[in-house]
Amino acid sequence: MTYDDPPCISLYRAPRPQHEGLIFDMEFIFQGRSLNFYQPGNPIHSWYTSMCNPSLPNATSIQLNQATIHLDGRGWEYYAISMPIHHAHEANRILTGSHQPSCRTSYLAIGVTTEKHNAFIVQTEVERPSASCDHAVDLEHGRRLGFQWNALAYLAGWRQGQSSLGTVMAMSPGGRRIATANWSNVLVWSIEADLLHQGALETYFPKHDYNAEKNIGRLRPVKLPSEGVVHSLLWVNEAKLYAMTDRGLVKWNVGHMCSGDREHLSMDYDAWPVDAVAMPLNGMLG
Repeated sequence: MTYDDPPCISLYRAPRPQHEGLIFDMEFIFQGRSLNFYQPGNPIHSWYTSMCNPSLPNATSIQLNQATIHLDGRGWEYYAISMPIHHAHEANRILTGSHQPSCRTSYLAIGVTTEKHNAFIVQTEVERPSASCDHAVDLEHGRRLGFQWNALAYLAGWRQGQSSLGTVMAMSPGGRRIATANWSNVLVWSIEADLLHQGALETYFPKHDYNAEKNIGRLRPVKLPSEGVVHSLLWVNEAKLYAMTDRGLVKWNVGHMCSGDREHLSMDYDAWPVDAVAMPLNGMLG
């Protein structure tokens, strides 16, 4: 798929109660009421299950994290939707033709084709009466409440890793930077999430990165200098990214006015005295 032929309609949740494949990792969400399952090398959960009421007959059924998106001339394709990465809440709106105020919450997430060839920034909106809204927005609820998702931006350069490590992905705490690593190739996409929520894509993207016919933009990544195989990534803020590689710990500073230098960090394995590890057990047992 090219940028000139991206998804044009919407993403819809399409639950299918099945589980086929190896589970590599798990993550509790919704304060322990749901559980996400991850396949090896896949940064987005493949299945999920509800844990809120174990007494229900279907409480432990495993659901496929799958949505569909329509492509012009291609029919429907399946996508996996990540947990939301950013939200915007607008309270007490007065809609046309209504006298009752309402609240609108917009969520951004990442949608990846099940074939793992393409990735997009996707959005869903939830509207509810102000009287029933507590105005306390939880990112995790966006995946549960979002029934219809729209593609906003194509992540140019996204590639699913073909090695045993797959694709390693990390989101910055504020949801404004996305980092992925495929073996030793590290890419970073930057987004202005607040502007994406507003939906004026024609003013957000440069002209050469905006498809007016499809109303979708293209986000270009920055490639970071790397010399080692990346096993994990971690953002400590919106500018500093750490990676654990086969050559040690690496840090990048990708903030404004930074030099873009890579810093290698190492740990002194002899920092601990021998007797701190091999302590005598006399009197410790029995």
